[in-house]
Amino acid sequence: MIGIFGQTREDVATLLDNVEVVNRKTIGSMRIYNVTYNGNSFYIIVTGVGKANVAFSLGYALTKLCIKKVIVVGNTASLESVTAPIGTVAIATNSIEWDVNFINLGYPANVVPGNNVSQYPTDASLQRLALESSTGLGYTTNTGLFASGDTFVASGAQSEQINTATGALFLDIDTAPIGQISYQMNIPYISVKGISNYANENAITDYNANRLAANNLSNRVVLEMLDTFFEEDDDLFCEGEDTTTNGTTFTTIACPCNQRNIWNNNGCCSNTFWNWFW
Repeated sequence: MIGIFGQTREDVATLLDNVEVVNRKTIGSMRIYNVTYNGNSFYIIVTGVGKANVAFSLGYALTKLCIKKVIVVGNTASLESVTAPIGTVAIATNSIEWDVNFINLGYPANVVPGNNVSQYPTDASLQRLALESSTGLGYTTNTGLFASGDTFVASGAQSEQINTATGALFLDIDTAPIGQISYQMNIPYISVKGISNYANENAITDYNANRLAANNLSNRVVLEMLDTFFEEDDDLFCEGEDTTTNGTTFTTIACPCNQRNIWNNNGCCSNTFWNWFW
């Protein structure tokens, strides 16, 4: 099952305009849309803004909705105005949390305690499909490292510092936290975003002027991806078998999931899940 994640409804507006919404549900800042497109079912999830909302939404999707491939959409800031200008498409090769700093405790820069890496690579096949879809639509496309933090950067000096320290080409909030969890859970992910602004003193003006167009670019690429790719298996983490993820073994509940057979509050599968939707 595919899950497409954006922080706001604006981030997924074009997608929602082109799919059939079967059901929807709201939990706190998160809104879940079960949708169909060309006869295939998947989820569009609006997480709410910020790393905490993003992490909660992905955790819910992995454990309750049997999501097994993740696509992140929306807009991003560019740190390279010459090579990655506003109005073009950015595709993540990997991601890093630029605002993570536990150096004083002996951890390398940008490493979350308990992790053994600072960067979270995206899935090669999803990356290739995104690139082919974007260029096939005639969009100017760049690939590179996304740096994520709970800060809207509007300072040329700060953006230069981030670029120098990390090598990142793009700035956003949600790609790296999704990348971290996807890495830990061995879930393929990709981030496909339109560039709305540069992370400089004009960032706010440019963001407000260009974010909707940037979101549309992102969504159009993903729609093109969906025309050629859909997940065939819907039962990851729902087979009642021991699952090994980065060295950790756990037993999942015997609960085959599909679009109408999802977990209920008691941890069992039930079609009554859909009675919660409005």
